[in-house]
Amino acid sequence: MKKFYYIICGGGATGLLLSHSLISDNFFNNKSVLIIEKEPKLRMTKHLVLG
Repeated sequence: MKKFYYIICGGGATGLLLSHSLISDNFFNNKSVLIIEKEPKLRMTKHLVLG
């Protein structure tokens, strides 16, 4: 079983900003981050996001 140091629930604006802040800080270089998102992966089109 893979273990993570930090688990972020939600891949919205706040979750992604927090995860980016964690991986950008040298203090967290050897730490793993898992983002859990309940929504399915979105398909991107040229101008619209379709879910």
